Amino acid sequence: LDRASDGLVQSLRRKAQLHRLAFSRIESRLRGGMITDRMGQGRSRLEAASDRAARAQQVRLAKARQHLDGLARLLDGLSHKAVLERGFALVRGSDGAVRRRAGAVQPGEALTLTFADGAVQAVAGGDGQSGPPKMPAKATAKAIAGKIKDKTDQGSLF
Repeated sequence: LDRASDGLVQSLRRKAQLHRLAFSRIESRLRGGMITDRMGQGRSRLEAASDRAARAQQVRLAKARQHLDGLARLLDGLSHKAVLERGFALVRGSDGAVRRRAGAVQPGEALTLTFADGAVQAVAGGDGQSGPPKMPAKATAKAIAGKIKDKTDQGSLF
């Protein structure tokens, strides 16, 4: 029993010594300076990633702004106001409906003509025909031929 008791004490001392050795190995990795160094490295990596993210966000926002500006220019070009700026007018009847064809306008009807710089009131006249009166095709050809003969005389080409 004494021999077993002595073996047990020595065994416990040996086991404690092994644990102290293992702890001292781990303790060297847990030094305050080492943890501080790792925190500094992590901080610098975080700052670098933050800078990259900020630059990427600025580039993405700039591209989105360019795209939005392009869409705004396209919308401006397609708007009815741009058409009015080119010299066209928007014609509305007395009921407020848009008149798209000359045949839809009644003689004597009150109209509102909207231009790029404002609107004016007008009264429709005429018979509702669209465009200027047309000359018959034969009369037009004869008139043109008469003008050419009167003004130019080529004579013989040979």
